[in-house]
Amino acid sequence: MRTYNCERCYRRKGKCDRLKPCTSCARAQVSCTYPEPASRRPRPRPRSRIHHTIESTPSPDAARPRSSSLRAEAMPGRPRADPVSEISYMSLNAAGEQQAYLGSSSGILLADLVRSHLDATVTRRATPQSPAEASEVISFACSRRDEELPPECAATALFRAYLNHDAIIYPFMLPSFLMETVHRFYRDPGYYVSRATAFEIFSFNMVLAIATSRVQRCQWQIESSPIVYSSRALRELTKLLADRSTERLQAMLLLCQYRLSSPINDNSASMWHLVGIAVRFSLELGLHREASYPIAGVDEQSTSQMVANYYDQEIRRRCFWTLISMDRIVSIVLGRPFALHDDDVDTRLPSEESDRMMVRGLEPLGVVRIAVANKIFKYRLLCGQISMRLYGKKFETATREEIGRATQTLADQLHEWHESQPQMHELQVPDHGRDQLSCYLSAKWYDLLAANASLMLWRPH
Repeated sequence: MRTYNCERCYRRKGKCDRLKPCTSCARAQVSCTYPEPASRRPRPRPRSRIHHTIESTPSPDAARPRSSSLRAEAMPGRPRADPVSEISYMSLNAAGEQQAYLGSSSGILLADLVRSHLDATVTRRATPQSPAEASEVISFACSRRDEELPPECAATALFRAYLNHDAIIYPFMLPSFLMETVHRFYRDPGYYVSRATAFEIFSFNMVLAIATSRVQRCQWQIESSPIVYSSRALRELTKLLADRSTERLQAMLLLCQYRLSSPINDNSASMWHLVGIAVRFSLELGLHREASYPIAGVDEQSTSQMVANYYDQEIRRRCFWTLISMDRIVSIVLGRPFALHDDDVDTRLPSEESDRMMVRGLEPLGVVRIAVANKIFKYRLLCGQISMRLYGKKFETATREEIGRATQTLADQLHEWHESQPQMHELQVPDHGRDQLSCYLSAKWYDLLAANASLMLWRPH
């Protein structure tokens, strides 16, 4: 009996009894032929099929419509699409429209994540843009108009509100830089439209967005919307993410800070992504090690370059501790592991000596600003220790005595923190200024923080 099917059954992929003629061909009343084994064409292997597909597929340049090339030739001044835009398109669309995972190392993925949360009107194209279309989008996105600026008095009031409230516990922006930016935008004609840097535009609009979201809670009749300012800031985000500098980390922290105060619901998940990306940025700069801060201090005999380097160093130190604080907040709220652990960090807290230089020109609050921030930073570290020791994996195997000792030790540390300086009830605040006093300068705020930590300590696990 033959060991292979007849030609007709082989083509039809039917069952053949391998007779001469076979039953199927006899019923169909057709001729039944069997080829010789040597002449039977072998089925192609996967490697052959792949090579055949590659050879038979036309190149993208050959398949591109002629109208696109004509349009590009008709506008010689338009720049050609660079590899960055092609890589961006692939990273966004290669895996399909519904992506369950967004890589944290890609700047364009970060921009797409933030934009999708902050501006629902911005949609992503399903196909890559031609050079002409990409140029039109870039020119539109980067267009700036003086009409976008709010009244100077309103902007100045919002910036001062930010510096006297949010910046107290998140001191990663240099106050003199912020106020000088406001001064340039309103006193130097054309500076905002043509000469302002991407970081100046971004920080200006993000501070307005953060301050507006705070003010809206007590002044509902305010006209401007924080989403308007944040959308304008996001136009500059891609430029900032391409630069590995302190400004990139500051931009990330401004985004995280806005998420904390944003009126948009369900901020925790996107905030967790943003903090994780910012942590990686800080690790790239080595901010978790004290060796990255070589300048011990400056004095009147220091050169201007050394003073500038010291300012940048202390800004990076404050960025890092702000990031630690945000990481503890989001991770504890979501019950997820920390992005940075205490054992990996030896960076010292910001010093009060540096604060006297960096907040020069601001109205006094009756207390050293960085001392307030340092107290909050220590509280966040203590909450992180409570989460690790009482809610971590080791807790499952600990004995009742070990849990009791750990809880009591943490309770003693919490009491010591609550009684440490600065004590806000000692502030001498005029009666007319109490209504505008930040909650971070109120003793009741720290009583609330201590009560919250006590709940973490003593509630059933």
